[in-house]
Amino acid sequence: MWAHLNARDRRPRPTIPGKILVTNADAPDEPEEEGAEEDAPEEEDKPFGAEMLLYAEIGYWGVTASDVASALATVTAPTLHVRINSPGGDVFDGIAIYNALADHPADVSVTVDGIAASAASFIAMAGDTIKMNRGSQMMIHDASGLCVGNAADMTEMADLLDRCSDIIAKIYAARAGGRFTSWRKLMRAETWYSASEAVGAGLASEAAPEKKPAKAKKATAVQEPEVAAAYDLTCFHYAGRAQSPPPVPVAAVLPAPAGAPITGPLIDVDALRQATGADATDAAGEQEETDAAAPTPEADHAVPAFQFDPDVFREAVRGALRP
Repeated sequence: MWAHLNARDRRPRPTIPGKILVTNADAPDEPEEEGAEEDAPEEEDKPFGAEMLLYAEIGYWGVTASDVASALATVTAPTLHVRINSPGGDVFDGIAIYNALADHPADVSVTVDGIAASAASFIAMAGDTIKMNRGSQMMIHDASGLCVGNAADMTEMADLLDRCSDIIAKIYAARAGGRFTSWRKLMRAETWYSASEAVGAGLASEAAPEKKPAKAKKATAVQEPEVAAAYDLTCFHYAGRAQSPPPVPVAAVLPAPAGAPITGPLIDVDALRQATGADATDAAGEQEETDAAAPTPEADHAVPAFQFDPDVFREAVRGALRP
């Protein structure tokens, strides 16, 4: 498997025009006009922003973290506007892109132009402000992956995906509030948000208002970058917000209000004792004491000492935790 993946990485990556584009990295130098007066008042310098388009999948077949890092190295403007239209992709590239944007010295604003699903949704959280454009949507879900191997390999992959999903849930919680465990529940359900719903959930700062028809203006030739027009969303459980149920508010999945006192034990002691075999051991021990008090000629009722198995105990605790 690893040989196959390494061979894949050595193949030339496809070139997708417009998949990532940085413009206006610096203010252009304005040519001096001939015959200009030397004492003419100078115009006040205005901040000149940079703009980055993330209009592709995240990862090998689209925009990688290396692509974004290289693009950000050209940005010296005080502000950076990141426009996103992506169905997501590789979780590790996504986390690296999120951190690269979050750590950039420029003031970063994010606009979701079409879709910010999966990894693209938490990349959007790197913005100081997040705007949902007209008709845009956002989707959050658990990390997923492929694994080939034995049971130990599958368990290792499951643990890795759980850790990745916890990290992503904490990114949403840092932006929108709430417990990361509550966001994990929404992620497991694959939750889709319309523009206004994303704002209501705290995942975006604002939604763009519907644009009013403007008076006809003289058309000017503007060269637009070639970008992907649509994505196949059938790889997800729901193929877009129109196919999904309404999102559940994060507060609705909280086990208790923040700061509320915890009542009752967190562990179901009876379930824990049953899972670890402690009940059977105690019962056998009581029977042994009874037999010792009233000896009989029958065979001994010796009971082996309880063997503590940390792995069994760990799984038993997980199963006995109250929801």
